[in-house]
Amino acid sequence: MALRIRKDGRILCAAIHSEEPGDTYINDGLHYILSVENKVICTEPHEKHKTHGQWWWIGNVPEGIEIDNFYFKTAKQRVELSHITEPGGDEFFQFRVNGDIFSIPSNKFPLIKSAIEKIISED
Repeated sequence: MALRIRKDGRILCAAIHSEEPGDTYINDGLHYILSVENKVICTEPHEKHKTHGQWWWIGNVPEGIEIDNFYFKTAKQRVELSHITEPGGDEFFQFRVNGDIFSIPSNKFPLIKSAIEKIISED
């Protein structure tokens, strides 16, 4: 199922949460790559997920949130994350997943920027 990333950085299930102005839509394909193939985003067990419909970056899950065991079956993340600053000063994060490249402007998602920087620093 697809995701919506709110301007405040929250990652929400598109099936549960209605679109709001400023949302960035993540299609099913990229969602699958991030959550199933590479497990860089995670959610709660199904019973809780179908109520809350929220996702988090691995390494940036709030205290007290129970993450589904599915996300702990991979010891090493299989995704490359890069923080890039262009000569003009524009910053973005680049995901290289199984040879595909995706970019997200870091200034558009301050909370995502923080989460990805934490993941990169832990590698």
